[in-house]
Amino acid sequence: MAAFFGPNPKFANPSIRRKEDREAKYARYLGELLQHVTPVSQSGSCMACGSREANAERVFREIYPLTGSGDFLNCFSFFESGLPLCSTCVLATQFSPFYMISKGGRLALIHSHNVRLMLNIARAAVRHIRGLTAAGGELAFYAPNIYLGKRNEEFLVNLVYKDILKRGELYGHTAIRMYVFTNYGQINELDYIDLSTHVFKFLEEASTGALRQCLDELFESSGPGIYPRLVAGENIELFFINRKERRMVGGWQLFELYLRMVEEMDPKRIETIKKVGEKLYQYLKKTGFKKLDDLEMVENYQTFFVELNKIQKEAPVWEIEDLTSLFPEDKEGRILWRETRNILLGYIYGLKHKDEEVRKP
Repeated sequence: MAAFFGPNPKFANPSIRRKEDREAKYARYLGELLQHVTPVSQSGSCMACGSREANAERVFREIYPLTGSGDFLNCFSFFESGLPLCSTCVLATQFSPFYMISKGGRLALIHSHNVRLMLNIARAAVRHIRGLTAAGGELAFYAPNIYLGKRNEEFLVNLVYKDILKRGELYGHTAIRMYVFTNYGQINELDYIDLSTHVFKFLEEASTGALRQCLDELFESSGPGIYPRLVAGENIELFFINRKERRMVGGWQLFELYLRMVEEMDPKRIETIKKVGEKLYQYLKKTGFKKLDDLEMVENYQTFFVELNKIQKEAPVWEIEDLTSLFPEDKEGRILWRETRNILLGYIYGLKHKDEEVRKP
């Protein structure tokens, strides 16, 4: 608990020797707070919520983390000793460790505008804690063991994918911020990771039906490098494409879902690439995939366009109106040829794999 409340919280005050006496005094304090809980209003003097009057005895860091202590006034507003808080906020702070997630000596707190999501996390944490105490174990933070040692980004994605979404409940457009911190006294740390609405929605839709196995394959095949890029909204297209084996990792359906939801790619462009990819595949298939190497190895736009033109002369694969979708420009005026090439290869690999599966005895 020192990671949250600091080294000398009120419930473990070393000046009271007997544990039973400390617990009894703390229980009386909680009871007093409970008696003074008031409804929310339009305004108030509480520094935490601003919606109730500060009716609690002024609090210090043994009650409210990361505040000052004693007469060290620099840590308090208006240079006055103690924080003016309402009983409701002080009481809620005492129970907030039930909502925390233990992460290798640090604590993680999940915050979202979606109250239902946070409530479900709290319920899962309380169930975990009740299970520990029912089995005779010591009271401890919620600790999902399957991803405890992961980096923050991997931890957050796994928490959403393997814990929050596994219950089958849909949350819609939801964003999450995860705070990771410690409050041991002199050594305090704070970091935060944001998971955008686009990434959350992608994970939510990919967690349903057959796509869940596809998402499992993508994460298992990609290693830890995929998580920071996914969380940061950076391109992860190459994680879907295995050139060595000429196959799609996770399948085309999952890849297309990623392009639509995370990359927010124009649906018209996706359909154009699929149309051109289908024609390209039929040509490559008839010619024994001899020119697939050339498409895979090109290093610049000019060479890629030359290779497509060579194929176009033998078997038309694109129409003039397709070029704006195949080769759009970004905000800096750079042609997105490499992205088109990667998506084309992924679609061709997907069709090739499907054909090979059909031909299997």
